[in-house]
Amino acid sequence: MIIVSDIGNTNIVFALFESNNDNPLSVFRISTKNSKTSDEYCAEIFIQLNLINVNIVDINGGIIASVVPSLIGVLRKSFEKLFNFSPYIFTYNSNSGLNISYKTPETLGIDRLLNTSFVWLKYNKSSIVIDSGTATTVDIVIAGDFIGGMILPGFNLMKNSLFSNTEMLPSIDIKDIDFIIGKNTIESIQSGIINGYFHLLNGLINDIKVEYPNIDFDIWITGGFSEFLKKRFSNAKFDVDLTLKA
Repeated sequence: MIIVSDIGNTNIVFALFESNNDNPLSVFRISTKNSKTSDEYCAEIFIQLNLINVNIVDINGGIIASVVPSLIGVLRKSFEKLFNFSPYIFTYNSNSGLNISYKTPETLGIDRLLNTSFVWLKYNKSSIVIDSGTATTVDIVIAGDFIGGMILPGFNLMKNSLFSNTEMLPSIDIKDIDFIIGKNTIESIQSGIINGYFHLLNGLINDIKVEYPNIDFDIWITGGFSEFLKKRFSNAKFDVDLTLKA
């Protein structure tokens, strides 16, 4: 059994896999905090493994991917203390199976590279991959070539920006809705964010297809907020654990 860790800006997501199986046995999350020590992360991981009845001696390998570079060393120490092995650290220099046409690969978010690598190697299809988390990324892989993409604020960043920079707009919960026109301020914000986000992403997808008219793209949606987009992209493929599977 191996443990895979995806360090994001809001959460660190862990998944347990058996060899040669793309589907995780279990997935759990702990909050991302730069102030935590390796011992604190050790304790939290240990508690989560106990909750799902996994013995640490059954875990004999690990991989870390991160968009928070300052936490890589901390979590590596946690793995070494808890499991008695040093995890493999996936970087832009790792063998992703893709040709990277990105002009600054050293700045490329590892989650973006992992997502596009997985869909290309697994399905051999040119794809547009939307990863909706703290930030939302839209990335394009064509015939095994990562050509680039877009980065935009995620749902929570949009919500918090409205609340933090206005005097009368309240903080709201992000939840699925089935209306366009909000009949009060909270509904208006919800519609603006949820429906507006769909049209923003749909517009970007259409623009990509115009720029590459001869490419038959698969559309993939993943990430913590992917459920809010699921019913609005009826022809897309969904996998909330796409980054972990890669």
